[in-house]
Amino acid sequence: MNCKNCNNLVPENAKFCNKCGKPVETKGGSPVEYFAISPKRLALFSILTLGIYEIYWFYKNWEAVKKAEGLKISPLGRAIFAVFYCNNLFKKVLESAKSHNYQNSYSPGWLATIYILLLLVGNGLSRVESTDVGFNLLWLVIAISSFVPLLSIQKAINFNNEKVKGSSALKSGFSGGEVVLIIIGLAWFLLVLWGSFIPAEPEYNFNSGNSTQTTSTYSKADLISDTVRQIKAEMVLPNQLDEVTQLVDISAQPDAIRYHYTLSDVDTSSLSNTYLKNFLISDICGNADTKNLLDEGINMEYSYIVNTGERYFITFTKADCL
Repeated sequence: MNCKNCNNLVPENAKFCNKCGKPVETKGGSPVEYFAISPKRLALFSILTLGIYEIYWFYKNWEAVKKAEGLKISPLGRAIFAVFYCNNLFKKVLESAKSHNYQNSYSPGWLATIYILLLLVGNGLSRVESTDVGFNLLWLVIAISSFVPLLSIQKAINFNNEKVKGSSALKSGFSGGEVVLIIIGLAWFLLVLWGSFIPAEPEYNFNSGNSTQTTSTYSKADLISDTVRQIKAEMVLPNQLDEVTQLVDISAQPDAIRYHYTLSDVDTSSLSNTYLKNFLISDICGNADTKNLLDEGINMEYSYIVNTGERYFITFTKADCL
């Protein structure tokens, strides 16, 4: 093992360093036997659970540290908030392995930095809504690669444990906790794959009597037809709106939704298409639902027939509400 003061290699049972003369100290008085698992197994479980298994890995290692060193820490807390404690654990593992003449080495700081960056970047990219397969594949690869920095740590752990207990045998079975985590992780992984790569079904959101929203994969004609169908299902036609205005029908046009009105006993001397459009435009463009339809390229048409024979026809497009 190495002297804590000058890093000089001293015999296992030495009480004082033969170089600097300082007492040889060991934390907690007993060596740490960390969580033993093969690097390949760690990588497999981490990928299958989309990184959830890594929480278990950190928990088991901090639990081993707590037991050996008698520390008053929360292994679960340090596992959940691994980004704050991973560097400390990586240092402890390297010190333990080096105390048994571990020949390989790594930089705890660099591995901790890489691990944290993989977690943050993967998590950040996963929150970006995208239907691009290449983008989704990129963030998924980054997200499941967080185990890579842990492989060097695990090799040092396995070397350390072999020296501590005098055996190189690694665990081959599954604990109850591992089984639960793998089941939860697999379910989560499948849900992520489904949400990222399976095309979404058309979605409708009828917030009022004259609008809907849809995904870009839903055709305009289908949107118009379903919107008209939904509106008509929510009212009785003809519908007397006021003393002179009656809504008699709503029809689906190739690129518009058309409302058919009749007017009774009105003075038509001042009526015109321009007058009616100016009268209605504030209500049409001020209605968020109708505006959404216009933004989808669906025009709104209003047909008026007066009982005296006059006819008026108005069309609103996206340009009218810019």
